[in-house]
Amino acid sequence: MFLFDSRFHYAYSADGFPEGGVRLNFDFKEKQRIEQIKIWNGFQMSLRLCLNNARAKTMVVRGDNGYEAKLDVADVMGGQVLKLPKPFTGKHLELHITEVYKGWFYKDLVISELRFSDGKDWLIMNPLPDLQKTTAYFKETFRKAGIDGLLNRSLLTAKELGGMDQPDFTLRLRSDGSVYFDATAQGLEAVSDKEGNYTGSKLVTSYYSALGMYEIKESSSESVKIRVFGSYRLRQTKQDFDFGGDCNGCGTDCNILKSGGNESLRQEKIFQEFFTLRKKGGGYQIVDYSPKPQFGFAELSLRHE
Repeated sequence: MFLFDSRFHYAYSADGFPEGGVRLNFDFKEKQRIEQIKIWNGFQMSLRLCLNNARAKTMVVRGDNGYEAKLDVADVMGGQVLKLPKPFTGKHLELHITEVYKGWFYKDLVISELRFSDGKDWLIMNPLPDLQKTTAYFKETFRKAGIDGLLNRSLLTAKELGGMDQPDFTLRLRSDGSVYFDATAQGLEAVSDKEGNYTGSKLVTSYYSALGMYEIKESSSESVKIRVFGSYRLRQTKQDFDFGGDCNGCGTDCNILKSGGNESLRQEKIFQEFFTLRKKGGGYQIVDYSPKPQFGFAELSLRHE
């Protein structure tokens, strides 16, 4: 469904790039005529994230009645139109990505958006059935764990429940499988003199804005364990992003390198983290059980905004 949601923050991602390539199959209710395919290749949230992941390089289009055509895909930012050598007509279409531009750091093939054209109008698949199925699954899983009240809500650090020394944290888990959080992390940074000699360390506070997805790893009647993955941006101050990092409609163009603050103060990275969520008192508890937690907390108490 993320191929047709018109958002660059959420994209289709394969699990690596297997030896036989990646096949995307589409079934239409009615026979379609397709002359062109428009693709936003790679993770188009930003240039850096695009280059970090694999992008489609060669695509074989197959379909009804033995249709087959080979297309070359450019390694560029923005949408590109691929014209089929002959029009396709039918109900079943397969896009077989057989070769990729390798990512700097990750093997996963990522495609942000797709569109089909009959030569006059552009067509998208209806993402609603998949969205409804995904939403129902997450709602039911969280309901059985007694924490369905945290979906589609803003959760904030509940310092009155967990102690005043807790870092600031905002979490939004959506029933479509997307996630946003803001985190404050503190750590020690080495200090050197002019000659480069180590003189000690200082406490540094960093601010993170993260966007991504989550999947259920384990669930019970008392808790849900999730894997959260996506991208985060490091800020030195909260004011580096006027709208925070939850960019759905915020007006910030993430493809502009200097959007959202001073580029020299910002880092952008892919991440994955493992959280346990459960009900606790009048709110919720989040536990980071990652091998190396990177967002400044082991566990937090959260409440509704």
